[in-house]
Amino acid sequence: AGGDIDGGAIIGATSRDGSSPSERPVALPELTATIYRHLGLELDMPLQIDDATEVPLAEYAAVDELFA
Repeated sequence: AGGDIDGGAIIGATSRDGSSPSERPVALPELTATIYRHLGLELDMPLQIDDATEVPLAEYAAVDELFA
């Protein structure tokens, strides 16, 4: 379990009561990009939406601190 990421990493900090991030909040798109990257997918890989439209797999960066 853990997907080959070392456990125990602390990224950022929370408010004193733990109710909200005070340093390095992680948005859902960053989490998604992190999962894609860990699965070996290229984040700039184009996805074909229709005949004329391509978008990147992820528009946010992965949380690189997990892979340090």
